[in-house]
Amino acid sequence: MIALLNSGNKAELRAFLKLYTRPVYERALAITKSEEDAIRVTRRVTSEVSVLALRGKLEEDICLLYTSPSPRD
Repeated sequence: MIALLNSGNKAELRAFLKLYTRPVYERALAITKSEEDAIRVTRRVTSEVSVLALRGKLEEDICLLYTSPSPRD
């Protein structure tokens, strides 16, 4: 899937975004409890996916881990 999206095929990218926009929105709504925030998050995610795909930079299995400094540090 990632290779297909990274190929620059805009039709494939549109189909992917059409398929996954709703689940992204629903998950964002469940987390934020705000329709306005869920819409903003969905637009941000789909925008970033689009930019990365058009540049051929999407990667699989990326884990974004945020760690805050421990108060003991």
